Amino acid sequence: MNQNMDVQPDFLRYEIKNRRPVPADVYSAGLEAMADEFEQFLSMHQSKTERGTCRLAIGSVKNGSIISDLMPIVAGTIPLLDGIKGVSDFAGYLKALIDWMLSGGERPAVADEEKTLKNVSNIVKPTVHDEGAQMNIGHISGGTFNISVSLNEPQARGVMGFAKARLGEIKKILPGTEYESVLFYWDRASKKLSGNSGDKGRIDDIAEHAVSVRFADESIKQKMALDTEYLFKKAYVVDVIVQTINGGRAALYTISRLIDIIDAPEE
Repeated sequence: MNQNMDVQPDFLRYEIKNRRPVPADVYSAGLEAMADEFEQFLSMHQSKTERGTCRLAIGSVKNGSIISDLMPIVAGTIPLLDGIKGVSDFAGYLKALIDWMLSGGERPAVADEEKTLKNVSNIVKPTVHDEGAQMNIGHISGGTFNISVSLNEPQARGVMGFAKARLGEIKKILPGTEYESVLFYWDRASKKLSGNSGDKGRIDDIAEHAVSVRFADESIKQKMALDTEYLFKKAYVVDVIVQTINGGRAALYTISRLIDIIDAPEE
């Protein structure tokens, strides 16, 4: 007999201590968002072939406010007992996300920020507009509820407000989008004029991260890098074509025109 047969899997508990009835569509949207964000979380730790093979399923629904215990399943049927990333890791990930959304600071790693903001907003929504309500999220291990996230109604509203504001700031970048007169600055520059040079740069109006750079014409890089003294202390007004991956994350800048070179502000 498989010695793991007697091992009980950990559960993820989604608990709402409500004062008012929670609309069914709001609660179901919270469960769907939890399941989707679990897949988003796993995608950062899985190969492409493994993605989509593990999902959250409802293991049980209990009395006492609204309590759903969720468990990971593989291939739709087999309980995941020894996964590299399980529900306790996911609960910690949710805590880091909500801490960020409540207090600012550095954002935890996510697979798709737009999806994550929408998911977390839906997860906490059942607690909003229910004064005195509380939401707890954590994992059940050995019969013990280990709470990672505990939110009251004002905090839930704060999370949703942050998500709404942040979503308003996210610019949806379509592949091949051309931006005119944006400010570029170097992150890394080589002396090569063509080919895979390893050049990287930043355009804050488009993305927060450094992005690989190519040039429509070698003369543009000649002016921006080789002919410019103290190139990392300069900013460059350029036209750029943006290519994306992962549903809108900037992956390549092709600079098509150099308009001006200015001194970058001192930090």
